Amino acid sequence: MAPAFELAGGSVAGRDHRAAGRNNQDAFRMAFGKGRIAAVVCDGCGSGAKSEIGAEIGAFALATELADVGDVRQALARVMETLALLLCNLQGDRWRLMSEYFLFTVVGTIIDAQTATFFSIGDGMVVVNGERIRIGSFPDNAPPYLGYELPMKASDFPPLRHLVLHRVLATEQLSSFLLATDGIDDLIAAKGRILPGRTDTVESIESFWQEDRFFKNPDAMRRRLTLIGREHVAVATDGKSLVRSPGFLRDDTTIVTGRRVAHVCDLFGEPTGAP
Repeated sequence: MAPAFELAGGSVAGRDHRAAGRNNQDAFRMAFGKGRIAAVVCDGCGSGAKSEIGAEIGAFALATELADVGDVRQALARVMETLALLLCNLQGDRWRLMSEYFLFTVVGTIIDAQTATFFSIGDGMVVVNGERIRIGSFPDNAPPYLGYELPMKASDFPPLRHLVLHRVLATEQLSSFLLATDGIDDLIAAKGRILPGRTDTVESIESFWQEDRFFKNPDAMRRRLTLIGREHVAVATDGKSLVRSPGFLRDDTTIVTGRRVAHVCDLFGEPTGAP
């Protein structure tokens, strides 16, 4: 039986990326299967021409593999093998292709009936039972990327040098968690500020796993992040000019949260009581 948790996620492009005409280079994915829950957020390298492609592929592939095999290192090895084979089949210089498409960070979790594991390659944040674990920063704002682990020969895989296990705990001890790319720093800094063009303020990050609305509507988290990050334009009091209020999220920001639920269901959909 899968652990009794509900998950929510959302992602928005940062204002600096929008101003430069760049896509959102973050991605996230959640997967369920074989009595496991997996969640991953990925942040594509800002200098990579199309790193959002690698982030999307990486998030999808890694969440799927985590739910399938239930082991972080084995799942990462499978993803690396997939990426290496893909690079081998593409035309062109492998290092250039990897640098343009497959440089992305990873922050993730795998939860089964016994154990919850939280890990990363690169920067971002993990919050476990309210404890914030800031990952990074790194010199010259250059975190390690999963792509750096890829060998130039598809059959020659080095050890996962940059993998960090932040917390490994009994699942029964886990009540809530958050995974985030490094854009969460802007969100934390904006706490308490009045939203542009509105009267409400930016909430604490704890609200993203405490408030029911984020779990009832699968798009609620993205909508909230959009309100926090968007620019507001209004007509000035003179009626002749515009006043622009920039959003608070400069960088792409992606969050996945999870919390324990009161009841679980067995294979037939009947509630079985508190976990």
